[in-house]
Amino acid sequence: MNQLWHGDLTQLGSDIEARLVPMLSPLESEKLRRLKRSGRRKEYILSRALMRMALSRQYKKPLRHWQFSESPNAAPILLNPTDTPLFISLSHSGDCVMLALSDQAVGLDVERIEARKQTDSIARKVFTAEQQAYLKRLPEYQNKHYFYQLWTHKEALVKAMAGSIPSFQMISSMAWPNHDFQIQHGVFGQYALTLASKQATQIFCQFDAIPFQQANPADFLSN
Repeated sequence: MNQLWHGDLTQLGSDIEARLVPMLSPLESEKLRRLKRSGRRKEYILSRALMRMALSRQYKKPLRHWQFSESPNAAPILLNPTDTPLFISLSHSGDCVMLALSDQAVGLDVERIEARKQTDSIARKVFTAEQQAYLKRLPEYQNKHYFYQLWTHKEALVKAMAGSIPSFQMISSMAWPNHDFQIQHGVFGQYALTLASKQATQIFCQFDAIPFQQANPADFLSN
């Protein structure tokens, strides 16, 4: 089981939001009350709704059945027992919220593709010296493509391996010798994404408010 879900914050109107908020647990509702920025509140509501809808479809349970614990800079942990192993990876950027759900370790990262004045400073923090040099030699259009592919690649692997790798900067561009994850890169509208998983993605579900729709991952993911 390897599923990828997408939600769009622009689809989350006040009427839809009112239908999703009651799904939250008391702890989640309390966290939501502490979030002041409208965009951050919407992202939180949508990500929790996506998790519940994905789990309810997979395990045939009511949306309110699912309970999670959270810690900073880590994926939510499902508290309900399931009859199969379960791994969750969440990522958001701009108006895009994405969820990977799998029965094996998985990592997902999505980044909005845009002209960043601080690209060089980001590269110095997260890329090796060789990667930075290669990036500078590329034409502008290839530079941006490689930058986002490499950045999301690193983020996805860090999530998938749950911190069991050396420093973030030292992850190589296309392979890391001590992992057996399949790496899938893609562009989804104005977003770059990478999925690191033990198996290829088989199902993609797009959540357009209620109800959600299904699409083919081959449309935007490649090995």
